Amino acid sequence: MEWLILLALGAFVGLLAGLFGIGGGLILVPALSILLPLLDLASNEQALAIAIATTLASVAITGSAAAITHIRSGNVDWLSVRKLTLGIAVGAICGALLTSSLPIDLLGIAFGVIELLIALQMLLGKQPSSSKTEPSWLASSAFGWFSGMLSALIGIGGGTMNTPWLVWHGISLPVAIATSSLLGVIIGLAGTATHLGSDLIQWTTLLILVSASLITAPLGATLTHRLPIQTLKRGFSLLIFVLGLVMLVKFA
Repeated sequence: MEWLILLALGAFVGLLAGLFGIGGGLILVPALSILLPLLDLASNEQALAIAIATTLASVAITGSAAAITHIRSGNVDWLSVRKLTLGIAVGAICGALLTSSLPIDLLGIAFGVIELLIALQMLLGKQPSSSKTEPSWLASSAFGWFSGMLSALIGIGGGTMNTPWLVWHGISLPVAIATSSLLGVIIGLAGTATHLGSDLIQWTTLLILVSASLITAPLGATLTHRLPIQTLKRGFSLLIFVLGLVMLVKFA
């Protein structure tokens, strides 16, 4: 029964990863932090840290499938990737290190608050206006560090920050989503490498999750250009709003 639940979760997260250019952590982290103790796969005290570390590894693998689809479609902005990669990688390492050192209750509350803020922004439907101004390498590196640090700290792929940043600097939404998908892989890889010595990654759980998400992520990436994204985003925002409330209730 445990593997069926994890397979279904992995399939759902993979679809979202491809569809919205996110790593799926906004769903996977709260879901795993709740499910792991219920399935007797982790204690309540360790569930959140394990969920974050395992999710980052899932982001690296699942995000790769979605990113490859976007690369083949020619939608990735490689100049932005080059400008952001170093800052994102260093930030992700810092964030992963902080995950193991911060109190779990504080980490859980922070995740819940961030989810609520992201959900509210999506529900309001406000899109960043395009400035058509190309950011400097220094500005890109600074933003990349912040995005990578915060993303790895709470176990997400960074799409909710990276996509608006790219759109604001003159990149179309489909290209921003595709580029953000690749940047999420970098965050996942850097965070996973940092967690390798911490015993926080549950490899069996990871294998079950990604076996399903690798199938659905390319499908999500393909559907990006075919489905009413705004309608889907509203439904997605309601889901993460509820999950944010659950995290606050659990850890507050």
